Formats: sequence, structure tokens, C-alpha cells
Amino acid sequence: MRRHFVGFPDLHVRIDDIIAEGSKVGIWYTVDGAHRGEFEGILATGARVKWSGSDILSIEDGKICEARFLSDHLSLLKQLGATVAMPENPERASR
Repeated sequence: MRRHFVGFPDLHVRIDDIIAEGSKVGIWYTVDGAHRGEFEGILATGARVKWSGSDILSIEDGKICEARFLSDHLSLLKQLGATVAMPENPERASR
């Protein structure tokens, strides 16, 4: 999370939904903030951005023992002006 706070010092996370079953907890969230510092090699743009994500946590003895995170970084990077390209296939390049 440190890199997120460097890139978005005013980072705000809103929990949209929480679902729990047995020892698992699922969290759906929305994040927003202004891009005021370097993030993923992209210098500050000042752009206000918003993206979503989800976490699945496994709980044992009242502690998180496993965590899985899924965040829409593609949307975030696009909002920062980054372009995404498929890597070139070396087999196709030699044909």
C-alpha cells in the first residue's frame, strides 16, 4: 500500500460491500484520489482517479492468515495516461 500512498497522498477507500461466510471475508471497495506523486513509474499528473477492487481474507484464530487482492489497475493506469500494449510475439516477428 505504501506505493499507493506515495502516488495518491489523499487516497480514500470506501468499502462498498462485505460478505462473510465461515472463515472467509470478501470486501468490495472503491478507491479515489489525486495523482500527486510517482506511481508505477508515472510522474504526478494531478489527475483525480477512481478504481475498484476486492479482497478475500481467510481468518484463523481471529487473525488474517491469507489474503488475496484484485484491483482494477488497468483502469487506473489508463486514467493516468499510460498505454498498454501486448508484448510482441517473437515467432510472429520472424515470419
